[in-house]
Order: sequence, then structure tokens, then C-alpha cells
Amino acid sequence: MSTELATTTPGQGAMSLPDKMRYAEALASASLLPAQYREKPGNVLLAMELGDALGIPPIQAINDVHVIEGKPSASANLIGAMVRKAGHKLRVSGDDSYATAQIIRADDPDFTFEVTWTLDRAKTAGLLPGKPTSNWAKYPAAMLKARAITECARAATPDALYGVIYTPEELGSTVTEDGVPVANPNPRPAAQPADPQGGGSKIAQARQRAQSQGKAASAPSAPSPATAEPEAPQEPAAPAEPMCDQGMWKQISHALDQLDVTAAADKVSTVSDMIGRQITRGGEMTAAEARSVIDALDPTAGGDGVVDAEVVDEDGVA
Repeated sequence: MSTELATTTPGQGAMSLPDKMRYAEALASASLLPAQYREKPGNVLLAMELGDALGIPPIQAINDVHVIEGKPSASANLIGAMVRKAGHKLRVSGDDSYATAQIIRADDPDFTFEVTWTLDRAKTAGLLPGKPTSNWAKYPAAMLKARAITECARAATPDALYGVIYTPEELGSTVTEDGVPVANPNPRPAAQPADPQGGGSKIAQARQRAQSQGKAASAPSAPSPATAEPEAPQEPAAPAEPMCDQGMWKQISHALDQLDVTAAADKVSTVSDMIGRQITRGGEMTAAEARSVIDALDPTAGGDGVVDAEVVDEDGVA
């Protein structure tokens, strides 16, 4: 590393882009970095830029900001620190059964934002898989606190978070008690041979059906040369493609429940595999994709099934 680079203080806005790139390349060779940054200077540079936006040093951004499927996320502790750094008051209370977060904005001291998470609410959200080794079973107080802080911060102080509004756990990553993602937490399962026994193989078969339907729907049908018509005058642009609505997501969620896929994050991950692209909520699918998933999970449903249970995410969006 050059003397000029070594004496530059990162995170203070003084580094030029070439200096940042050299710093990122040097830092990426460190074996003590988290796995997502080792030998990946581009990821290190991204963390440095996020650190600049958040007003934190690069090394803190590397350790506390985690990019999950292209979305930056942070631990609840860092999100709480950003709220307080912006001048707002944050209070948290609770135990192993509940956590309450309160935020009083500096520019509106007469109103208190308050969010409470309980174990019952976590169960309704599909966060309690019942495994004694899960963090929700081992550290319920920490997990409830993290959910309460981040939800309250999203509602009260989005301007202080610069788009880093979710924890890795909320984006479907398996995390430690401190909210740090476990290396390779959600590996994509390889397609399994068809087997009439077991929910996992049924999902594999449904995934293949959904992908086949999606390819068939997207393949253009070229007219025969003998019947091709002269080019018609240009029509106005077609309206935007309809998206998956709440009713469709209810059908998908209900069908996955029958296959023992009950956690909200697992449902989103399974559907992402089925349509061949990553989504973070049901509403990001097109209606055509949703119909292909419904038909693949339950070919007899016909897209008209009705499910009574309400299935939306914590922001109220399918």
C-alpha cells in the first residue's frame, strides 16, 4: 500500500474514487473479513459507499451492513444507533415474551411512535418454526427487540436510515443472536427427482411445472409466412402488466402450508425458486407468474380458490 493511501482517512469524504478502489482492493485480501467481502473488492467498495451515506467508517459498514439479494440491511443495533445519531429519542423495553420500541422525533416531541412485538405476533408472522435450535427459541428477547426497533424506525425515522430499513433476518437470512447473517444461510436447493412421497419433492415438481409454464407463456409465437399480415399501424402502449394481488398470494400461501412450508421467509424463497427470479414479497410477482405458481402447486385449483386466512407481510402488503 502506498504512503499516500495509508495516510488517507476513509469515511470522511476525502478519498477520491481511485483511492477508494485501491483501498477496497487492499482490504479485500484480508482473511478476517466476512465471507461476502473476502477477495471481492467490489463488495468492499459498495460497503464503503454505504458507510459514507450512513456516516459510519468503512470497517463498521463492512461488519454491520449486509447486502441480502441486492438489498442493504443492518443489525437492529446499528439501526437504533442511526436513529439516535439523527437526534431522535429511542426507548426499548421488554422480556422473553414481548418487546416495545418507542421513538420520539426531535422535530415532533409531542408524538410518540410505538411498536410492540409479542411471541404470539411472531407466531402469526411465521417466525416460530418450533425448532429448539432456532434463534427465536434460544434468544426470544433479542429477536423481539430487533423486530420492534426496526419496525418502529421504519415508521418514525425513515429519513435517518438512508434506505437501510431491514435487518438481514427480515430479508430471510439466518442470523446469530447479534443479527449477523450466517454464512450461506439459504442455499438454493437442487432439483430433486420426482417422488410422490414428502413435501419437499412435491415442491420440486411444482417448481418444474411453474418454470415450464413460465417459459411457455413467454415464448413468442411467430406467424406463418403464408399467413403473415401486413404490419398494422402502431397501437398505443399497452397498459402495465397486472401484478399478483392479495387473493392470489393467499392461495399460494395456503398451498405451501399444506406442504409444511409455513414460515413467511421460506414461502418467499420457495416462490422465488419457482418463478426463477428473486422476490421479497408476493406483490412483486406479475399476475401471470402468480397463476403459474398456483397451478403448479395445485393443478386442480383453477385460480379461483378462496382462503380465509389473512397473509400479508409486516407492512401490510401481499
